[in-house]
Amino acid sequence: MKFEQHGFKTGNIVLPGIEFPVYLPEDFYFRDDGVVDNIYQHNKKVRQELESDGFILSDDPPIGREDIPFGKTTFAHRRNGFFKRNIQVGALMFVKRQSPEQDRFCIGHESMHIVDWLIQCGFSLEKPFLEMMKGMGFSLNPFTRNYNEEESLAHVGGLISAYKAGQGDRWKNSEIYEDLMASRIQK
Repeated sequence: MKFEQHGFKTGNIVLPGIEFPVYLPEDFYFRDDGVVDNIYQHNKKVRQELESDGFILSDDPPIGREDIPFGKTTFAHRRNGFFKRNIQVGALMFVKRQSPEQDRFCIGHESMHIVDWLIQCGFSLEKPFLEMMKGMGFSLNPFTRNYNEEESLAHVGGLISAYKAGQGDRWKNSEIYEDLMASRIQK
């Protein structure tokens, strides 16, 4: 219940930007704070909000930095009841306001970090994600080859988000963009 009191959702969610539907079972939560003006200040506010209510955040606050360049995904967890051994965990994301095109890319990038995290937690998301990509006309498998590095995988999410908004060409100087375009399925 504590997660819901802080705006987290469970059950059926759609990860923004990549528009990827995911079912989160009990004890897994997601919150999207969208675009914010200052990531450092927002992260500080989120930490105060959640830690004051007994949550433990998985990352250290950025010390001595006025702002983080583009986006942030953080994870909060708490015990589900005093005697229960299971842990409730939530993912929270937000991106720095830049331009609408850059914001869209960063939202998809951060959503892909969440996909990666859920896969590491044992969720079978690779096949549905590949089916979504195929439905978009791409055969690229971002879960293999060079994309198994977390930031490269997240970059694929940013490109997908931009592509869905008709803005994919903005990143055409990217090697991953070239791979994505080369994987277009011929009809």
